Amino acid sequence: GIGAHVARLDAATGEVEQVYCETEGTREILADLGQLILTVPTDDGLEVVVIDVATGDVIWQTAQSYAGSTNETGRLPVRKQPLLNTAAAGDSICLLDAAEIVCLDRDTGSERWRASPPAKKGELTVGTLIIHQDVVVFSEQGLLTALALKDGARLWTREARQPGGLWFSWKDVFVIDGLVWTWA
Repeated sequence: GIGAHVARLDAATGEVEQVYCETEGTREILADLGQLILTVPTDDGLEVVVIDVATGDVIWQTAQSYAGSTNETGRLPVRKQPLLNTAAAGDSICLLDAAEIVCLDRDTGSERWRASPPAKKGELTVGTLIIHQDVVVFSEQGLLTALALKDGARLWTREARQPGGLWFSWKDVFVIDGLVWTWA
């Protein structure tokens, strides 16, 4: 359940195959290239922990904690726990740290760069964060921004219209065949 350790289950039987130590309270889980990339709470924020799926060994965890974002939009009140909104591809992991997007080296966890895309509310909104080839695409309510993966330089920003009546339609952002697809 919520707050428990991360576990790997057999999809056909539901049997627990492995429980991963060092994962209690995990808020976000990515599985990519034989690794678990986890957002785990600490006393003073959130850290990224990368675990080898096969062995359960911790490969690395960030030396510092990150604030993430509690800025979420919805019509119903929600319990706001910070999230890093983590994305991973190739040798990079990107995440939110308050008003900045941070890029980490996937092999070591060291920071490569920080960028401050425009934000409507001071702190970035938990939105859609995608890494596609050499571009990081981030959407938050009303804005869509692309950053260069190599250094975080802003490539472009555009207003993103939110169709009426759809709660999180501004999070509907996809990159397919090198094109960004979203609402006009």
